[in-house]
Amino acid sequence: RSANMESFRAAGFATSGERMRSYIVVASHPGLPGYLIKTHLDSQKRKKAGKDSWFWLKQRARGAAKIARAIKKNKIKNFVVAKKWLYPLPVEPAPPLGPDYERKNYVLVVEDMYLVSDEENLIAWKTKITKEHLEEFYIILKEAKGSSYRADNVAYTTSGNFAFIDTEYPDQKPEFHRITPFLSDEMKAYWNSLR
Repeated sequence: RSANMESFRAAGFATSGERMRSYIVVASHPGLPGYLIKTHLDSQKRKKAGKDSWFWLKQRARGAAKIARAIKKNKIKNFVVAKKWLYPLPVEPAPPLGPDYERKNYVLVVEDMYLVSDEENLIAWKTKITKEHLEEFYIILKEAKGSSYRADNVAYTTSGNFAFIDTEYPDQKPEFHRITPFLSDEMKAYWNSLR
């Protein structure tokens, strides 16, 4: 049970804290090698866009599945997507009673994509992206749709691929301009020619 950050960490989860815009906590646990947990804590009562936390977790799983289909169909080589599963939490233990908690019934189990550091990721977007990368990226966005695909949401991995990690908006139209600031001048020009 993830009542609050203190109890979550006491249960052995390692996390860098809560994401400011989504209120989500991303965590690893030594008992789950190769996977991460994305969750909203029971102490988190804010609702993004007025929707319950399970809705946003479900959206992330849907978005990942759409991208996976586009990658497989088009034999994409340079991009991958984390597999994601919505996991129902058991009834017990329950969160503490009282106004400071709101029971959350699901967590998202996510395949760990083994990302490089934020700094290495930005360098990779400037130096490793080729025309082939951009052609594949364009195909994925056209077919799977989804928005907010910036460099921090499509991150470079230790295996040399770029991984779609934040797939929360699977039904929105692609925002092709979001990636432009992260590209080299040559690749910016090519990206603009594709769009």
